[in-house]
Amino acid sequence: MNRTVWTLVRKELSEALRDRKVLLMSIVVPVAIYPLMMGVTNSMEKKETAKTQAEVADVVLTGNVDLLLPRVEADSTLALGVVTVPPDSLRSMVEAGELDAWLDAPDGLGRAADGEVATVSLYYDQTESVSRDARRRLEAILRDVRDEQRELRYEAAGGDGRLDALVVSGDADIATESEATGAEAGRMLVYVLLMMLFMSGANFSGEQVAGEKERGTLETLFLIPAPRHDIARAKVIFVSFGTVLTALLSLASLVFTYQQGWASQTGEAFSFDALSLVFITLLVIPLAVLVGSILLAISTVARTLKEAQSYLLPAMLVVFVPAIMSLSQGIELKGIIALIPVANVAFAMRDLLAGRVDVTAQITVVLATLVWAGLLVRYVGNLLSREEMVLGFDPEPFLARTPSGRMRALQVGMVATTVAYFYAGNLLQTWDLQKGLLLSLWALLPVLGIAVYRVAHHRGAFLETLSLRLPPATAWLAALCFGVGLLLPMMNGVARLQSRVLPMPEDAMAGLDVLQDLATWKLLFLVALSPAIWEEFVFRGIFLGMLRKLVSVRNAILISSAFFALIHLSVFRFVPTFLLGVVMATLVWRSRSLLPAVLLHFVYNGSLVVGSRIVDGLGVTMPLDGAVAWTVSVALLAVGALLVRGLNPMAQHE
Repeated sequence: MNRTVWTLVRKELSEALRDRKVLLMSIVVPVAIYPLMMGVTNSMEKKETAKTQAEVADVVLTGNVDLLLPRVEADSTLALGVVTVPPDSLRSMVEAGELDAWLDAPDGLGRAADGEVATVSLYYDQTESVSRDARRRLEAILRDVRDEQRELRYEAAGGDGRLDALVVSGDADIATESEATGAEAGRMLVYVLLMMLFMSGANFSGEQVAGEKERGTLETLFLIPAPRHDIARAKVIFVSFGTVLTALLSLASLVFTYQQGWASQTGEAFSFDALSLVFITLLVIPLAVLVGSILLAISTVARTLKEAQSYLLPAMLVVFVPAIMSLSQGIELKGIIALIPVANVAFAMRDLLAGRVDVTAQITVVLATLVWAGLLVRYVGNLLSREEMVLGFDPEPFLARTPSGRMRALQVGMVATTVAYFYAGNLLQTWDLQKGLLLSLWALLPVLGIAVYRVAHHRGAFLETLSLRLPPATAWLAALCFGVGLLLPMMNGVARLQSRVLPMPEDAMAGLDVLQDLATWKLLFLVALSPAIWEEFVFRGIFLGMLRKLVSVRNAILISSAFFALIHLSVFRFVPTFLLGVVMATLVWRSRSLLPAVLLHFVYNGSLVVGSRIVDGLGVTMPLDGAVAWTVSVALLAVGALLVRGLNPMAQHE
C-alpha cells in the first residue's frame, strides 16, 4: 500500500470519529448492549420466577380425592378451598380468576379394575402464571399418586421389591462443561455477530459512498491527483477496519456476558476454551471483511443513502438464510458446506464451541472466507473506479415509474412477500394447522402478490400479466407427464444427491405427518390444490409476468423460481423446489398460459402426499424405485419435453 492510500484512510477515519452515530453503533452498542440487555432480562426473569413460586394458588378438589387430599394439604404453595357452590360453577370461577385451578377426580380413582382408565379433569387458565403453576403442581401430585398405586398393584399381584427395580436406567452426560457451554452459545453467537456487523457496517459503508453522492463530495474526492483504485482501496480498508473492530468488540462482550452467567436462565457462569476463542477470532476477522465489502458494494450501487438502506433487508436475508443451516446438528462441516460463504463460518463456530475441532475443516473455512472476501473487495474496488457509479447526480425516486424503478419495487416486493408469508404463515399454522394453512394460501399469499403488483406500477392488463388463457391441448398433456415423471427423479435423484452434502433432518417433514390422518380429499385440497392455485397465481403469474417485461425470459424464469424456493425458507428443500419452479415457469412461457403449471403443481404435490394411499388402494406391488419405475419416469419426462418444445411462445405478446 502506498502513502496516498493510508492518507485517505486517515481522512475517512477522522470524519468517522466526528460522527456520533458511527461511534455509537460500532463501539458503544457492541460493548454495552449484551451485558446490559441480557443482565437486565435475566434479572427480571429470575424475579418473576421467584415471585410466581412464592405465590399461593387457590385450588378446589372435587370427587374421589382421598388419595390426593393429604398431598395437596402438605403443599404450602396450594391453598385448598372449600366447595360452597355447585360443581358447574367452578369452571366459571376459574374463567373469572376467582379460582386458580379445579381438579375433579372420578369415583374410581385408585380402585379402577385392570384395563380401566380413571380420567382426572384439571381446569386452569393458561393466560395466568399462578394458574399455570397450580396446574404444574397438581400434575406432579397426580404423578406421585399414579406411581404409588402402580407399586401397590404390583405388590398385590405377588411382585417382589419395587417395580422400578426390574429395569433401572441411568444416563451420564459425557460432554465437558466447555462443550455444553459451546453447544448453547453456538446457537446464538454467529447470528448476534452478523446482526451487529450489519448494523455497524451499514453506518460505515452508507456514509462512505451513498452519503457522499448525496452531499456531492464524492465527485470532489475523485478530482484529487490520486489514482481511483487508491481511493477505492482506502474506502475498503476503512469499512473493513470498522466492521472488524465491531466484530471483535461484540465477541468480547458476548464472552464476558456468558462468563458472568447473564446469558443463562440458571445464572451459571460459562467458560470458553481459549484455543476455541482464538480460532473463532480468526474466523470473525475475514467474516467482518466479507460483510463490510457486501455493504460497501450496496452503498456504491445505490444512488442515495435511503436507497442503500432499503437494500439492507434483502442483503441480510441472503446472508442469514444459509447460516440457519448451522442450527441442525445433523449437518457436518465438510464438502461444499465448508465453501459456502457465511454459512461455513456459522458451522465452524458451532463445532468449535461444542468442542469438535477439525483442523482441516477450520483451515478450509478460513481460506474460503478469505477468498470470498478478496473477490468481493476486488469487485468493490472496480465499482468505485467506474465513473457512472461515482456520479450519482439527481437520482430517480426508488419507486419511480421507470423500468429500473419498477424492477427495484418488484425485487423489494418479492423479498417482502417471502419474509411476510413465511413468518405470518407460520404464526397462523401454529394457531391451527389446517385453518392456518388455508388462510395462508387463500388470503395471505394472494394479498401479498397483488400488493406487489400495485406497488411495482406494472404496465399492462392484469389478466395478461397472469397469462390467464386456455393453452393448447399438448400443454395439458405435458403438464401431466411432468407432474408424474418428476416425482421419482426429485425424491430419489435430486434429494439423494443433495443429502450427500446437505442431509435433511428426520423431523424436516414432521408437519405433513400431522395431516396424514385427514381424509384423502381434504389432504389433496390442503397440500395439493390450494398451493397449486395460489402459489402459481403469485410466482408464475404475477412475479413471472412482471419480470418478463423487465428482464430477459431466462432471467425471469430463474428469478421467479429462486423466490419460489426461498418462500419455504428451507435450505433442505431449496434445490428441488427451485428446479420444479424452473420447469413450471418454462411451461408457462412456452404454453402462453398459467393453467398447465397449476395442473403440474397439483399432480406433483398430490402424488407426493397421497401417492402411497393410491398405490395401496390399487394393490400395486411394483417397487417404486426400481428399474421399471425409473424407465417410466424418464419416458414421461422425454414425452413432456418434446411436447413443450413443440409449443410456440413467440406468439405471446412480450
